[in-house]
Amino acid sequence: MGPLDLPLDCLILIFSYLHDEDLIIASYVCKAWHEAAETPWLWRKICLRRWGFCNIGNFLSDIGKQSWKSYYLRRALLELKMKTGRSGGDYTCQSLRGHNGKIIGVVYLAGINAVSEFWNQSSIVCSASTDGTVRAWDVQKATQLWSSPEQRPLCDIVADLQNNVVVTVDNTGTVKAWEGPTGGEVASFSTGSPKNTLYACSINDKPVIIVGSNNGALHTLTSPSLSKLSSHVVFDSFRLNLILSSPDKKWILTATKDCSEFSPKIFFSPSLSSGPEGEGPVSVSLPSMTKTKYDEEPSVQQTESFELDLSYTNILLQARDSNTLVVAAGNQISVYSVKGALMQRMEDHTQPIMSICVDNFRVVTASRDLSLRVLTWNHENEKGLSLESQYHLLGGSQTMSRGFTVVACDYISIVGSVEAVNGKDVLKAYSFNT
Repeated sequence: MGPLDLPLDCLILIFSYLHDEDLIIASYVCKAWHEAAETPWLWRKICLRRWGFCNIGNFLSDIGKQSWKSYYLRRALLELKMKTGRSGGDYTCQSLRGHNGKIIGVVYLAGINAVSEFWNQSSIVCSASTDGTVRAWDVQKATQLWSSPEQRPLCDIVADLQNNVVVTVDNTGTVKAWEGPTGGEVASFSTGSPKNTLYACSINDKPVIIVGSNNGALHTLTSPSLSKLSSHVVFDSFRLNLILSSPDKKWILTATKDCSEFSPKIFFSPSLSSGPEGEGPVSVSLPSMTKTKYDEEPSVQQTESFELDLSYTNILLQARDSNTLVVAAGNQISVYSVKGALMQRMEDHTQPIMSICVDNFRVVTASRDLSLRVLTWNHENEKGLSLESQYHLLGGSQTMSRGFTVVACDYISIVGSVEAVNGKDVLKAYSFNT
């Protein structure tokens, strides 16, 4: 019996060790090999090996042998376009205008990520500005969907995708929740502090909004009602500027910052002390909810602690997964393990990085040098996970703008805010062809 005469089950088993390119080549050898290579189980295995989770949903109206293969080929082609970034061929760029002030944040309200069905859908983003408005945009159509009534200048914005709301805080400490489809105000809460940082997370599958104030107070609110779960003083004379969790919610990392140095510390538990001022490493913790007599409060157990070997006043951190941190400082990008080991450091901008967006496929950085830089993750390096610079996206001009200040992305688009000289910032929307 030759290799062309093997039973179908044997061929499928052998083909299970092949990569996508080899499997496609094998399908052209003969009729028997073609039948084996088209087996849905093989393509499902390849999809899950590459992406971990796939939701083919209504990808094809006729779910048959071709569905998993078609899903793989189309999604792989989309990733190739996001990796090559050829203007006009891989993506289109449109400007979103409407704000009359500085844009301080952009969040995806109906973002399309790697685990959702991303064909035949639109990306919806919300932007917050010092003009006191929140505006929702359809990225692919480049149209404004709604605008909130004007209020005091806004300082921060987060999205609660589970409840389809966005939450903002203004310069008086007023936190408001806005309904995603209409922009109607849902709830309001006052922190009593003029400077605050927002973070939306889920603890035990319950949406929670964390508000950190410059007076050292930490407010834990339910979403979207903004009812107070807990409120306590965590630091004195420190402004909270970072709350970060891994995408799988395995840990929470927190940090504070004063005028002289970046001082990350764990603060998520009311029972933990902050230590002396000016001291404290990055801390990684496991979040949970502890039941009290009348309610539930957040608590953590510290698992890791390390120092960042960076001396910058502006440091940005995001998590790729439960094992990897991305740090931007100055014009440098660094990759750290969750245990604090420096895995990579590179310079991809000529001026300071103002914002970063991180997912399992890529990192997008926004800089004052008028560009967004797209880097993709490389898994083949013997040294482990690393970033590879791919291309840059330009926005604005030297005479009319001061560069990119904010960036956000989902699986089929990138949105960056360009700071305008006239004070009316503009959103640049880059939509990748699916």
